[in-house]
Amino acid sequence: MPPKSKKILITHTSREVFVIRRGDGRQIRGFCPGCRQEVELLTLDEAVSLVPCDTRETIRRIDAGSLHAVETGSGHLLVCQPSLEIFLQEETILQGEMK
Repeated sequence: MPPKSKKILITHTSREVFVIRRGDGRQIRGFCPGCRQEVELLTLDEAVSLVPCDTRETIRRIDAGSLHAVETGSGHLLVCQPSLEIFLQEETILQGEMK
């Protein structure tokens, strides 16, 4: 009787985040896990200045998944610009329906 062989499947998942330090208005690009592609990233302050809510509400929306964000090694949040644009479009539509 032949010995039973075992199959072992090893899966490895990794994420890469590319953060480019900027000085005067240059873009930060990095990998967004929500979009699964390289996108332009905004600092939390930049994102808050574009949305109709305060910093705490913006962070709540990131936690809820309405906005995508990446945390740097030093603990700073960088917000995915494409998800922010979609969020703003949805907010505009909702405000239009409420009128």
